[in-house]
Amino acid sequence: MNDEKDVRIVSQFVLRARRVAAHSLAQERGKLETFAGFKIDGQVTSEGVMSMRRELPDEEVFESLAARVRPMTLEREPIYFKETFKALHRLLESSDKAPSEEMGERLAQLHKDWAAIDLQGRGYLTFWVQAERRDGSGRTPPVSDIQLASSWMYADLVHSDPKGPKRDGLLFPIKERYSAAVTVFSRLALLTLATHDAFIELYSSGAIELDPLSLDTEIVVGKNELIDEGVAYVGPTDGPMPSMESVFDDLPEGWEHFTPTVLLRNNPHNQVEVVISAADGSTIATHEAAVSARWQESEESHWAVLIAGVVTAEFAVRVQDRVVSDGRFIGWDSNATTNKMKLADLKLQREMREAAKVNFFASDTEFFSFTVPPMSAERAAFIDVSIDTFSDLVAIEEILEEPLAPLEGSYSIVHRATLRQARLLMEGHIVPLAPSPMQITAPSGVVPQAVLMAKRSFKLGNSTYIPIPQLLVRHPLMRADQVAAVPASDPPTDSITMTVPIDEPFVAWVPELLPHINDEDLRQPTRLGLNHLDESTLFGLWSGTISTIAPPVRSDHHGS
Repeated sequence: MNDEKDVRIVSQFVLRARRVAAHSLAQERGKLETFAGFKIDGQVTSEGVMSMRRELPDEEVFESLAARVRPMTLEREPIYFKETFKALHRLLESSDKAPSEEMGERLAQLHKDWAAIDLQGRGYLTFWVQAERRDGSGRTPPVSDIQLASSWMYADLVHSDPKGPKRDGLLFPIKERYSAAVTVFSRLALLTLATHDAFIELYSSGAIELDPLSLDTEIVVGKNELIDEGVAYVGPTDGPMPSMESVFDDLPEGWEHFTPTVLLRNNPHNQVEVVISAADGSTIATHEAAVSARWQESEESHWAVLIAGVVTAEFAVRVQDRVVSDGRFIGWDSNATTNKMKLADLKLQREMREAAKVNFFASDTEFFSFTVPPMSAERAAFIDVSIDTFSDLVAIEEILEEPLAPLEGSYSIVHRATLRQARLLMEGHIVPLAPSPMQITAPSGVVPQAVLMAKRSFKLGNSTYIPIPQLLVRHPLMRADQVAAVPASDPPTDSITMTVPIDEPFVAWVPELLPHINDEDLRQPTRLGLNHLDESTLFGLWSGTISTIAPPVRSDHHGS
């Protein structure tokens, strides 16, 4: 007769497994298997941004599933999987009906799969992660998916102070812990269901006894996404993994930014080389391009080729007996949706300005070319101005480490100058700011030697806002020409008209970047250097040099 204690242990396991099976997430085992399999869908946008999407169950719903599975993983619980299998083994040893060889192998594999998930250890199921800051500091130890999942269970769900290997999971954000927990506890849930099925088969065959209550007792019986955006890189599968440092520095040979062009060129049939040539035959530029679409219309083969990651060139050819003829260029279509992509588009247009011919090569064989019509002087100037503008926008985006709204609409010469000033200031330059005079306010009786301008922003085009940091403004020879008390001001302030020598501007800098500036440093501010813009319209007939016959800049009193 089966041992009563062992029957109770296995029966309790079956009862708990029934609760797991009744959970909403366990109703569709195929879905649970997807969660357990750590499936990630990747998508690269036309901007070259890689999104990795993993479907996750609702966290509150999943918490209840993990809680139902948890007792099988705890050594102190009577239904801890090791104790359950020991009890089962004893029941089978004393049974009059031995299980089949196939069932024995099945049980052995189940026990092995359970043992592979040690929530107190450092083992892993599918992955481990490691991170560090951009400056190379704060490198974490390798942390496995099991450690992350255990940390989620013991720090985010049932306790607040995980100990041992699972504590390393706290080095990563909760979304990483939860993502790993979905894999690990989904796997544990599937193991629970598979073990339950095996136990029921043993019971049905008469090999073991179960408490009827474990079979008949009434049991009480969402979807989110995890999306990470960033830059992805691809490299040869037979090469070594790059180090953590190479993500922020130079990539190893063979590795490159994963863009739509790279994705398309992964198929050799899509690989196209575009050569832009001048009238004398010299090469202006070469682009590794890619066929993004092919289709047939009547007797013509149409091709769409992605160039520089932003412009699609469409043309049609006739192909007969593998001979290409009657090619015709249909047109360009820009896919630019960000400031960086628009800059790439404009640079391609600048290359075309000097071009006489564009040739398309596949497998080192030219299969299409077209002659480039001349560009008007007005269009060429527009491209120069636009490249200035978008170069400034992209440079500011890189400094801020975040994108600005894509520029749309028109803008003035003054806005062009202000944008370039903002970029140069953020890069740590001293720049010419504005001509004389300048109206300021200051504490009553104080004539400031430097004017403090609060940080602000201005709108460029329709909806692109450019931040300007806090500035100090000065000229060694600036003076107060008119001073008037501001009526009813508290504390008392004066309105002051500051002037500088004719045809010389006030200059500005960012004190946070340049904290120690004297008048000698102000002599040669960085010119704006904008195409098709005469700086005399902004600063008068300024020679580019600032006169310096004044005391050093003091920081004890600032106007505003």
